[in-house]
Amino acid sequence: MHFYSHSRLNTFEHCPLQFKLKYLDLVPEPFETIEVFVGKRVHEVLEQLFRTLSPENPPSLSKMLQSYHDAWEQKWNQDVRIVRGDSPLSYLHYGEKCLKHFHDTFAPFNQSTTVHLEQKLEFPLGDGGLHGIQGYADRISLRPDGTYEIHDYKTGRRALTRRDVDSDRQLSLYEIGYRALQPV
Repeated sequence: MHFYSHSRLNTFEHCPLQFKLKYLDLVPEPFETIEVFVGKRVHEVLEQLFRTLSPENPPSLSKMLQSYHDAWEQKWNQDVRIVRGDSPLSYLHYGEKCLKHFHDTFAPFNQSTTVHLEQKLEFPLGDGGLHGIQGYADRISLRPDGTYEIHDYKTGRRALTRRDVDSDRQLSLYEIGYRALQPV
């Protein structure tokens, strides 16, 4: 089965040539952008948070920021490219701001129970098993009322509106994939 993903579909919609080079010709990315670098570091901290979360002793903001700084220092390299003007320090601070907002919004992180982290989700497209959709949900959790939540962390500078979230193809595909995992 050949799988597509939200990222692949999005790439094709924005630039079919980029899709061809990246996914068909397998031309490697020449560098990692600073935005991708920051997103990965924030994602790692949040994954670590929920992997090791103790409801009796949730991590402090300072511990989360220390993890972020440690990951930044460990993984920073000269291949990270800044395409849009700001300095590495301003991006470091932006990642801190994202984590602070997350901590201030959700600490002590007891709104739901983590069921899966980095969960692979896939389902066939109904063409006899030739094609399917796959992706990885950052976190799937269960609320006390029995509702499942699918989390996809974003570090973009533009805040998503409710309309953005409600019409998000990626989350919709993840929901279909998660429903396919659940026993009937």
